[in-house]
Formats: sequence, structure tokens, C-alpha cells
Amino acid sequence: MRPDPRGIFHGINYEDTYSETGTSAFTVAMGPIRQRLQEVLSRTTDIPMPPTDWREGVCIGQGAHGRVLLCIDKETHEQLVVKKIFAKGEVSSMRRRMFNLAEEISMLSKLSHENIVKYRGVIISDNCVNIFMEYMTAGSLYDEVCVCIGQGAHGRVLLCIDKETHEQLVVKKIFAKGEVSSMRRRMFNLAEEISMLSKLSHENIVKYRGVIISDNCVNIFMEYMTAGSLYDEINKKGFGALSPKGTVETTRQILRGLEYLHDLEIVHRDIKSANILRHAYPVVFKIGDFGSAQYYRALASLNSIDYSSTPHYTAPELVKSNHPYDDKADIWSMGIVSFLLLSQHL
Repeated sequence: MRPDPRGIFHGINYEDTYSETGTSAFTVAMGPIRQRLQEVLSRTTDIPMPPTDWREGVCIGQGAHGRVLLCIDKETHEQLVVKKIFAKGEVSSMRRRMFNLAEEISMLSKLSHENIVKYRGVIISDNCVNIFMEYMTAGSLYDEVCVCIGQGAHGRVLLCIDKETHEQLVVKKIFAKGEVSSMRRRMFNLAEEISMLSKLSHENIVKYRGVIISDNCVNIFMEYMTAGSLYDEINKKGFGALSPKGTVETTRQILRGLEYLHDLEIVHRDIKSANILRHAYPVVFKIGDFGSAQYYRALASLNSIDYSSTPHYTAPELVKSNHPYDDKADIWSMGIVSFLLLSQHL
């Protein structure tokens, strides 16, 4: 394979232009796009470079000639969108399609504006053209509806939008229902959680945005973490285990958040992959869900019997005895998360 220092034609075997049945359809169709892209390269020095190593995730769109996938740059851990156009069909129509694609890529390479989706590079592999684009985490205006993203015994979590600023937030709705004494205890715990959240300010802690109490529920507004949780990333989006480099960076950021909490004498008590959230770009990991968090001073009367943690992440001393909770329990749980990130298994 001829080397290509710009990486733009990665995967094309230029010597393999003929097969036993004659010139391959793909080679014929790729002629215009190779020529056009070479023209673009000769005139432009700041074309975005595509990721050198990436992992494909779930399909978010599909058409007659290709599909659109979420993908992740394994080096930077940034989420992107890759538009995969496959070389298939009758040669003349494929040639025309590839010529139009070359024109599209040429146009995209010249665009740079805050209100235009960013072009991130192209890679031509053996049977398709991969166009990388910025991942727009909130989707399209067509998709923009208030959707439920979580549900529990006493409430649910919704995506919502500030109609004035057009900012997306998450609202945790806790409903006033059930037996009076249990509801009173639940609301007391909720007041403690809100009081704690209002005091927190750190780049690795999900931001509290306010509370509204309506007739039948408490609405807690939180920052919307655009890329979801680590649990979603590993299990639902199809990215699988992280690279060692990605695991180290994720662990480093979460430990910074835990250090901040522990300096304030707060133990989270429920560190797990589902409670570690992240933004897609720039990549930032944050600790969320403070429903089980407690100050050190409040933990003296608590033990493992009083608290139902997530079993796989619970420190052994808390399972085997009435050992009091302290910050070491969070560190153990984070160690389990790091193992999960590397192995994809518990």
C-alpha cells in the first residue's frame, strides 16, 4: 500500500486495481473522489485529521447507501458521528454518488462557523467512505421533546428545556404520595440532599441548578450530562471496555471529584458506573446522584444494615460487619469502576 502522510486515503490498496474479472467497481467509482480530494489537499493546509483509532457504537440513522453511527476516538475519548457511505450498486451510479460525495467533502473542509456542524475528517476504507462530523449531543429540533430518561418507586427523571435560554437540563421529579410517615421521612431526606447539592461546586461534580416545589412534587434541576453515564457507554452504546489510557483519565477525574467531597467531609456511598456521567465534548467526567450521600458526622449512627448499596461496588468490610462508613468505601467502589472500564465485566 502506498503511504499517505495525511491519512486521507487510509485503507486503499492502490496496487490492487484489477481482479480476475477485470477492474473492480469500487476502484472505478473511487477515481473521481480520489482525484477531487487530492485537489482539495493541494490547496488546503488545515483540513481536520480524522481519528487514527476509533470504535464504532450504535447506529443513529440509515439510508439507501449507508448509515450514521456514533463512534469514539480511542485516543482522546471524544464522541463523534461517522457517516458511512458504502461502495455498492451499478458502477455508473456509484461513480456519480462518489463524485457528489467528493464535492460535499470539499465544501465541508472549507466551513468554519459556530453555527455550522464541524467537519472532522474523512477516511476511505476498502468498501466505504467514512466522513467524521461533530457529535451534536442534544439531537435535532425535530427530536427535541421532554423525554423520560429514568424512573423509580417515588419519581422519575426527565430531560427538559429552559424555554428562555434553550438550554437542556435534567429534572428529577419526586412525587408526594404514599403513607404519611414514610413520605415525611422521604421529604426530609430530600431536603438534606438539596442542602448538600447547593453547597457543591467542582468541575467533576454534576451541577445543581435549583429546585421548584409544586403542589404534588419536588422538582430538582441538574446539569444535563450530554453523553450519559459510563454504564450507558459500556453497555448500551456498544463502545465496550475503555482503553488503558481512557481508564486512567476517567479514574483521575473521578478521584478529583471524590477528593473534593471528602475534603468537605462528605461520603457519596454509591459510586458506580451508572452514577458517573460525562459530557461528549470536551470530555469531562462527573459524579452524580447524591441521594445516598452523607456527611461524616451523620454516619456515626449508620451501618451496613441501615444502608442498601449496590452489591458489586460495596467494600467488603461494610458487607461483613457493622463497620462505620468512611471515605475509604468510596475509594473501593471507584476501584471496582476502574476494573469494569478495563474489562467490561464485574
